[in-house]
Amino acid sequence: YDSYEPLKEAIEKKLTASVKELSRIITQAKVRDKDQSEKYNSMVEEMKRNGYCDHCCNVILKYAANNLWKD
Repeated sequence: YDSYEPLKEAIEKKLTASVKELSRIITQAKVRDKDQSEKYNSMVEEMKRNGYCDHCCNVILKYAANNLWKD
């Protein structure tokens, strides 16, 4: 990772892009495209299938949006 600068930059660029896309999906954004809305709804439904209630889903996703993927 650190031994070859172009590889390091490529990895960081890819990870940053992935995180930004994911953060758009998990936040309760008022503006989402259709694909992002489908991914968000699918994620919430999967959480519910795993035993999370609506309130818990909101708390977890809000925490993730505010703390895990800060720019």
